[in-house]
Amino acid sequence: MLFSEIFGYDILKNRLIRSVHENRVSHSQLLFGPEGTPKLAIALAYAQYVNCLSRTENDSCGVCASCVKYNHLAHPDLHFIYPVATTKEVDSKPKSKDFIAPWRELVLETGADFSLTDWYEKIGMAESKQAIINAEDAGEVVRTLALKAYEADYKVLILWMVEKMNLSSANRLLKVLEEPPEKTLFLLITEDPDQILSTILSRTQLVKIPAMNEATIAMQLQNRFGLSSSEAGRLALLSEGNWLTAIRIARSGGQEGASASDFIEWLRDIFRLGTSKFWAEANLAILQRAAIFSRLGRENQKSFLVMAMRMVRYVMLQRLGASGMVKLEGAEAKFTVDFSPFVHSGNASLYYDLLQESHNNIERNANAQLLFIDLSYQLERVMRIPAPAQ
Repeated sequence: MLFSEIFGYDILKNRLIRSVHENRVSHSQLLFGPEGTPKLAIALAYAQYVNCLSRTENDSCGVCASCVKYNHLAHPDLHFIYPVATTKEVDSKPKSKDFIAPWRELVLETGADFSLTDWYEKIGMAESKQAIINAEDAGEVVRTLALKAYEADYKVLILWMVEKMNLSSANRLLKVLEEPPEKTLFLLITEDPDQILSTILSRTQLVKIPAMNEATIAMQLQNRFGLSSSEAGRLALLSEGNWLTAIRIARSGGQEGASASDFIEWLRDIFRLGTSKFWAEANLAILQRAAIFSRLGRENQKSFLVMAMRMVRYVMLQRLGASGMVKLEGAEAKFTVDFSPFVHSGNASLYYDLLQESHNNIERNANAQLLFIDLSYQLERVMRIPAPAQ
């Protein structure tokens, strides 16, 4: 992976490159940022640059013996750990090395742009299971790193989704971070640093990778999918800084798994729960809509909830008189006006908390149908909270 293959993030890439030139490569670095940011791609490009035999001022050469092996993820001094679980092919004591072939395939196919769910689907993991990084896996790689490097200047371990480590594996990693082998580079990647042991965080150099801006996403959508500037801008707005979401929407013809109109109709059903006249009808609609949402698939469900949070934010902006910041048209823009009496300083954060918690639970394989039913009734209660007195 070359730095030039990663669009945007020029300041961050230059900082990493400069650390190599100035011989200030920190042995343990934690790359953190939300889903859809190129954390893995940046880690790969950095590791390749560190070990490139003919690096240029701004990038790896791409053609030396080291780069060729890095390009195939087959360098003997490049090691990976990632979440795994039992599958049909690996039905006992799974380790990262058991899945190295599908890992390489997915990284190379996607240019290292994929989600945790994409990885689970790649290895054929059942949705009901939870993948982890276990102690045996961590211990085996740590033992490997203790050995002398085969040919590179640095031995590199890329630990993807470090928040999936259980306590035992985290403690094993902690020991080696405290006394790292010479010329070893640990690149830890996470989407949720709050779930990582504070003792591990304190022993790593933090590298923040922020969400992409809309202009960067729009430009890349135009280049990759041949979209017009207006359509690319619309999809960039929908993506909320998540490049994976932008790709997913573009591939689906410009539509999210469930649209803003679905969200508006859902809220109308929820509102009717509080009226005795329409209570039975609204309950039936809630159950039917939850069944529909449950069939969207995990990624589309997550995308829908992100869109719901965005719509709530626009409603709040409308209430605050900042209608110029509401980037919607037609029925969606009208909705932000009509619904504004029900989103205020007394409950706006509660909407967000419920939607974010549901998003997280979808990621953890919650039963989607039950989740959306429960979320509907909780949102109805939030909706009825009166605005604070002026």
